Amino acid sequence: MTMNNFDLPLASHMVAPVHTLRDTDGLAHAGRALEQLDVSALPVVDASGRLTGVLERADLLRVGRLRWHAAEGDARWSWPDLRVSECMQTAVPVARPEQPLRDCARRMLDRRLQRVYVLASEQLVGVVSTRELMLAVAEAGIDTPIGQLAAGTAETIAADAPVAAASALLGASSGQPLVVLEGGNPVGVFAPPELRACLEADAAHATRLYMDWHVLALPSEYTAHQAAREAAVARARYIIAVDAALGYRVISGPGFAARVCGVAPAPDAATNAAPLPAPPLPLADAGFGPPVPRVPCPEPARLPASAERSSERAPAAPAPGELGEVSPAKPRTREHT
Repeated sequence: MTMNNFDLPLASHMVAPVHTLRDTDGLAHAGRALEQLDVSALPVVDASGRLTGVLERADLLRVGRLRWHAAEGDARWSWPDLRVSECMQTAVPVARPEQPLRDCARRMLDRRLQRVYVLASEQLVGVVSTRELMLAVAEAGIDTPIGQLAAGTAETIAADAPVAAASALLGASSGQPLVVLEGGNPVGVFAPPELRACLEADAAHATRLYMDWHVLALPSEYTAHQAAREAAVARARYIIAVDAALGYRVISGPGFAARVCGVAPAPDAATNAAPLPAPPLPLADAGFGPPVPRVPCPEPARLPASAERSSERAPAAPAPGELGEVSPAKPRTREHT
């Protein structure tokens, strides 16, 4: 395909149907759903199917707690006895099916969005995420080296370094993702979502417990379309461009969004989210992510009886021109990230 595929409507690029969570689902169920689907977020709907929020991996990790399971030989996540509606985000970016991918990518870049949900007649009909931007770049045959898609060289941190060190380094690097190394090899990324996830964590916990392990390391001279295709197949959310002279560069959603809309990439902005307060709640065991080595785990932290982020209101309506009542074209049937 040519660059013209960037001008096709979202209906031609979006993933559908979309897996959803009910606002009344428990966090343990949500954790299992994210793990089984291998996605970083799921939209939340009410009993009528109306989109009311989104629950991200970072939201779960922020209220979750680690417990050591001697029988399995690893530490696993447990979730407090809360409903999804009590922890979800209610500010949900939406678009309409006929909006061009190029316009959506510019919005994703400007607002540092990882995904946009597509509504038609107020019904959720699809999602466009980092993976869809990757596939659009792959299909367009963009031959720009991936080293040029990143905003700059990334700092590195050891996987067993405490999250306090990772958080401080991320702040010092203006929120640009860190490359997590283990045995001298890149094994993950620590970015603003991971920082938000560990705000309530024990500062001594290992960075590996919070990093995003959905990464693919490739030589920096790889072309964008080659790298994007391999990353989409591998379900990687980040591409790490490796250069012997320059070090590591991280390409994620903003980098691909910049290529789709034709502007220069810029570093991710660090989150300024405030930490949540904390009273005790029972925890329900649920696996989340790959097994991790044993780490010193504190006593379960105290959590709020109800989260302050819940809301009875639906997401704010999009600006004029972003949402319309149309019949979308038949979307591709693939899982979303």
